[in-house]
Amino acid sequence: MPYMHKQDSDAHEKVRHILQNHVGYVLVTCRPANKSGKLEVELSFEGDPDLASFLVEGAIEHFEEHQLAEEA
Repeated sequence: MPYMHKQDSDAHEKVRHILQNHVGYVLVTCRPANKSGKLEVELSFEGDPDLASFLVEGAIEHFEEHQLAEEA
């Protein structure tokens, strides 16, 4: 059973179905801010938690490298 933060959204359900043959995935989505300015962020992953952590760490490195390249 995948981890779901907040409520299971339709988008996360669709991705779970599409990626059912993958070893693991991490999906993070965000809806527009509500009237009080709060963002609703959903996170789900399927597979081993260590693999999910590895994927997130790799994504962070990717974004940091991309940001550094844009600043140069």
